[in-house]
Amino acid sequence: MGYEQQPSKPGAPRTPHDFRRTAARNLIRVGVPQHVVMQLCGWKTDAMFRRYAIVDMRDLRSAVEMLAKGTTGAQSAKKAIRAVR
Repeated sequence: MGYEQQPSKPGAPRTPHDFRRTAARNLIRVGVPQHVVMQLCGWKTDAMFRRYAIVDMRDLRSAVEMLAKGTTGAQSAKKAIRAVR
């Protein structure tokens, strides 16, 4: 299991790197464009941005909800959300 896949332990020490990754994730979640997040965090390439991207179940559920609402309505959204859980 790689570092990015390991769950964080309560009380584990945090590094500046951890805070930068979390800030980037939070900025993306509120709609800040990727190129702005990259500049704020000091990443010059898309590959580096993707390397530090944090995707969790909340992000996946949100994406499925947006897709379902935009294409087939609420009933399909409920089915899609159950599939992600």
